[in-house]
Amino acid sequence: IALLSRELANAQRTGETGVKYDVRQLISIGSAASSTSVVLMAKNHPVKTLAQLKNFNKTVLFAATGPGSGSYQRAMLLQMDGYPVRPITGYLSTPERMLAIVRGDTHGTSNSYESARAQIKELGLVPIAYLGNPHPDLKGVPDLRSALSKRGQAFAALMAAPLAAGRPFLTAPNVPAERVKLLRAAFKAVLADPALLREAKKAKRSISWTDPKRMDGIYRSILGASDEIVSLYTRGAKKPKKDLSKLVKHEGPVTKIKRGGRRVWISYKGKEVVAKISGSRTKVTIAGKKAKRKAIKVGMKCRFTYPKPGKEATNVDCK
Repeated sequence: IALLSRELANAQRTGETGVKYDVRQLISIGSAASSTSVVLMAKNHPVKTLAQLKNFNKTVLFAATGPGSGSYQRAMLLQMDGYPVRPITGYLSTPERMLAIVRGDTHGTSNSYESARAQIKELGLVPIAYLGNPHPDLKGVPDLRSALSKRGQAFAALMAAPLAAGRPFLTAPNVPAERVKLLRAAFKAVLADPALLREAKKAKRSISWTDPKRMDGIYRSILGASDEIVSLYTRGAKKPKKDLSKLVKHEGPVTKIKRGGRRVWISYKGKEVVAKISGSRTKVTIAGKKAKRKAIKVGMKCRFTYPKPGKEATNVDCK
């Protein structure tokens, strides 16, 4: 039995490197949860509905993790369909994106409702649309697809499909039919078990069963997506090329380090400047050799290459 990524069919349809399976040959047992994504706006921003966002006369900045993430893809979907939205990448977690909204650095974001529920209540964030399964807490909030063009709806459908089977359990091809029947019945039964539901509540995790036949239908719809829609989807998953002419270089001794090297300060021209250091996107070298960000130490002389202080560095070279 395998608990696989909900994007396994998307990865097959888009031809991601390393995909050597055919999801149509796997046997679905069921899914343990479904997901709902929400588009959120800041409490004090004038935009309170999708219609207002469509007609807003200024660019609305959406905090996003990075290309390929749901927060980025949904911002790109809105932008492609004529909404004045621009994704701002580099935020490493949901709390960072929420903090950016509170500070006014960005105006909105997109996130799973389960992860954002507390912030909606505490920060007064305004849900203006959802994508995926309808959630009882979001009565009156429209389905994002209802406000999109036909092309936008097809793009959104490709993103929404895996949300309905958010935690898929599958087994191998050629398992005897009687055994598959037993597995499916046991899986459905355990998701209704009171002890499991108590544990899920403690962990603040929702549990919902998705019929394996519905899962198979979802996978067929993803694999049948048109080349045009798949092209839009993969475009949103690619990292945009950086304009190297706009990057600056600042050099100086390291004065402070936080969060295991995720934030590093240097003294530059008598002032402290900080850079965000990504574990995957920032190239770190020490004495000319590739290194991890946690290897950076106070006192080292480092050169940041980044758009400006406070932003994510493309390179950090230390000695």
